[in-house]
Amino acid sequence: FALSPTSETAKEIVREKLGLSSEQYQQLAKLAVLVDDWNTKINLISRRDCSPDVVFGRHILPSLAPFALLSSDANDEILELSEGQAVCDVGTGGGFPGLPLAIARPDVDFLLVDSVGKKIKAVQDMADTLGLTNVKTYHGRAESVSGDFSWVVGRSVSALPTYCFWIHHLLAKDGKLVYLIGGDIDEDISEEADLDQEIEDLLDCPDISDKRVLVFPKTAVDFL
Repeated sequence: FALSPTSETAKEIVREKLGLSSEQYQQLAKLAVLVDDWNTKINLISRRDCSPDVVFGRHILPSLAPFALLSSDANDEILELSEGQAVCDVGTGGGFPGLPLAIARPDVDFLLVDSVGKKIKAVQDMADTLGLTNVKTYHGRAESVSGDFSWVVGRSVSALPTYCFWIHHLLAKDGKLVYLIGGDIDEDISEEADLDQEIEDLLDCPDISDKRVLVFPKTAVDFL
């Protein structure tokens, strides 16, 4: 899943398919370098074969799949995100999917949460370096966070029922859980999702990811 951030394919996905600006593209490319640099100091992501190309292809682009879902024909207005709304990334780790989404949506406020202090320190530093004034971080567990968020986002943090238990109180009444996950999902869980889309289909880039995006309404989150 490696892809050079300076490649024509990367530019085409970011600029044409996702419709992001040249400045946003440059921020995403810079994020790949920042994550790779921080990863030499602390274990943000797997260090095996880590490089800016791996960070961009395996982590940054798949993190943008929920943004792509907003304009997908499959969405049918099930998933929306308006200016001034708030998103909480619980279990952000190295800043995924929160940082790429914050770059894509500077009009939305993001809170990135993780219980590992050194990771949150790195994420805040990267947000500051990139000039992301719409990003705040919190060192702690989701249970100690309060707020009504339009989205809660996560990426392969834990089993879905466990994750729902951690975050159900954070969703606004009409809020959505947007979860990126790979592997097989129990049918009784996946059937609760409003949307279930393969990331490679959303980005129109075969083999860029083996994960999918699941979208759950608050009622399903409370049930799970």
